[in-house]
Amino acid sequence: MPIMNKDLRIIKTETAIENSFLELIEEKGFANVQLNEIAKRANVNRNTIYLRYGTKEDIITAILNKSYNRILSDLDIEKLKKTKFIRREIEKMFVTLLTSLYTEIELYRIVLTDPNLSGYIDKIVKKTRTMMFNGIKENKNNEIIINYILNGVYGIIRLWIIYDTGTIEENANVLSYLVYANMRRISFR
Repeated sequence: MPIMNKDLRIIKTETAIENSFLELIEEKGFANVQLNEIAKRANVNRNTIYLRYGTKEDIITAILNKSYNRILSDLDIEKLKKTKFIRREIEKMFVTLLTSLYTEIELYRIVLTDPNLSGYIDKIVKKTRTMMFNGIKENKNNEIIINYILNGVYGIIRLWIIYDTGTIEENANVLSYLVYANMRRISFR
């Protein structure tokens, strides 16, 4: 059975709710935002928020899941799995990733700077870690190297998003070096 596209009114309502929520987080912080404020700013009934999401935690989860899925589709993970670990290919992948992140940089700046939202980024990092371990031999050495790479990549991307450190190309170059230099030490199945 084909999946039906969402009604345009639903998309507009969700966009209004999500944008209003992000604006309020930026102004007041996640902990201080109330659902009635989101509803008022989005010009919707509070019950609409309850029906579509439930809680503000569900709203931020929905926003980040949509973003994560867009980024994954931009990256074409299946193609990446078939790619050899050639530094040039790794750098292209990071250019794609950073370009995708850049289209939503305000979202990630908000999430990365609000201390009450760090758990949501941890979930994304955990999903990424799971993806990275796919096809890699499970042993202590690999675990240490993967965690080192992942934390390094996360740290560089975090600095870039929050403090605007360098261009996409400059950061992709640094990230590709970090990954390339360490992936050679991993044992594959």
